[in-house]
Amino acid sequence: MRPALVARTRDGTRVALVLPVALVALVAVVAAEAARPAFDLRERIVVYLEERAPQPPRAVEVPPLGDFALPGIDPERVQVDLSSHPRAPRVGRVPVTVTLSVDGRVVRRGVVNAQVRVDVPVVVALVPVRRGDTIHAEQLSIEQRDVSELPEGWVGDPSLLVGRQARRSLKPGTLWRSEYAEIPPSVVRGELVSLLLEHGPLVIQGKGIARKDARAGEWVRVVNADSKRELLGRVDPEGIVHVEF
Repeated sequence: MRPALVARTRDGTRVALVLPVALVALVAVVAAEAARPAFDLRERIVVYLEERAPQPPRAVEVPPLGDFALPGIDPERVQVDLSSHPRAPRVGRVPVTVTLSVDGRVVRRGVVNAQVRVDVPVVVALVPVRRGDTIHAEQLSIEQRDVSELPEGWVGDPSLLVGRQARRSLKPGTLWRSEYAEIPPSVVRGELVSLLLEHGPLVIQGKGIARKDARAGEWVRVVNADSKRELLGRVDPEGIVHVEF
């Protein structure tokens, strides 16, 4: 049965007016809009934080705002001011200072701790990785995770890992952190390496056995394959050990 309104004729007789359903719905919407406060504090906070996030957030969570209720005050008279410290975080837990004024007089002020959730791409292990393995692109995968919940040193670019050596074993799904990988050694302990024995303009080539692993720029002790003497030299990017004598 269609909704109806009751009206009176000139002689006072009451009659029922049947209205179309769409018209009744429109009247209900208009009535709801009229009852809505002139300011939606929650929406104001959400927009404020969205505009300041480093990228569009997945969600902005605002706690209950009961402390800012102003019963008996016309919402049209309320002025809202939102602010945050310049060095405050823009993601994760973000404190926002809310000030409500009426006719220029502050009536409410407090801090709302909102949660801004921004997803970023992170690198995770796609397959099991063993300590000492050289890392290949096929072993890596990209996932989206909330940046506020990530530990320090998380890796978002696979190219920063490919070609490096795993410093620990990882299970599939483990988040890669920069400390889990290192540049592989240019010189490996116990292996034969090339030597350049240098003295001013004099350069002598030789071979030696490395006493430990070493990377480019590091010092390493080697045993000269001919003289059996232990020498100290610096490793260059090609894995050659330069020894001054």
